[in-house]
Amino acid sequence: MKVKLYGTGCAKCNALYDNARKALDFAGVDAEIEKVTDLQNIAQAGILSTPALEIDGRVLFSGEVPTPQEIVEVLPEEECSGGTKASSCCCGKKSVPEKQEPPTPGCCCCGGKKERPALPRRLLAYLLLTFVGVAVAIMALRETRPAAPPESDASPVQDTAAIPEQDTMTVYYFHGNQRSATCLKFEALTKEVLEADYAQELGEGRLRFLPVNVEEASNAHFFRDFNLTSQSIVLSTPSAFRNLDQIWMVIFRGDEAFKAYLRKNLREMREQAP
Repeated sequence: MKVKLYGTGCAKCNALYDNARKALDFAGVDAEIEKVTDLQNIAQAGILSTPALEIDGRVLFSGEVPTPQEIVEVLPEEECSGGTKASSCCCGKKSVPEKQEPPTPGCCCCGGKKERPALPRRLLAYLLLTFVGVAVAIMALRETRPAAPPESDASPVQDTAAIPEQDTMTVYYFHGNQRSATCLKFEALTKEVLEADYAQELGEGRLRFLPVNVEEASNAHFFRDFNLTSQSIVLSTPSAFRNLDQIWMVIFRGDEAFKAYLRKNLREMREQAP
């Protein structure tokens, strides 16, 4: 059995890992849980909401933390030593205790085939409907998209009417509804760098910092505008933009490595400005 857990290391991800481990131990399934933390790999797997649990190529839970009992109920049927199919939760057990020694392999063969729960099908339908909804929203916004990005209370600026457009730059930070500790750190460190190195430009309105929740329907166009595939930081001027899509790899090397990566890209964008 192949088990994968998709998540960026948040508290819910850790809770799902613990519950999955309990469920596998209780069912007597000898399987390692592979953790997938890279956002690009998560997106390529078609995961729309984390944490998510995949078993033998099927995503059974996404965006939630099921109990060990719920995980046991959707485990694939295993072969008993006698060759008869048996449910993973056979032997008359109705619930997963907090502490339970794994059953001896081949200890039970219930004979009858346990009915599959409907949860995976409902989950798949939900994901498909969500994908269709986002696609429709993007198509509609192509026609109704405003000329300028919406203002945010998170980054007030002075009146920029007297500033030439080519001298302005916006630092976008794109995030979703669910924000992990690492996600919040991206925003805090970015603000720290901008306020330390570009305080004058921020005050004059020539530079602004704009966090944006891309899961809000009015912001769906940013996926197309900046070729977004995950949460990211984008440096944008009237003539060009740069997607800093390596932030998830850089942050694991430490806060200073992240700030150095951001400073380098800010400097290069300013040098390339006309």
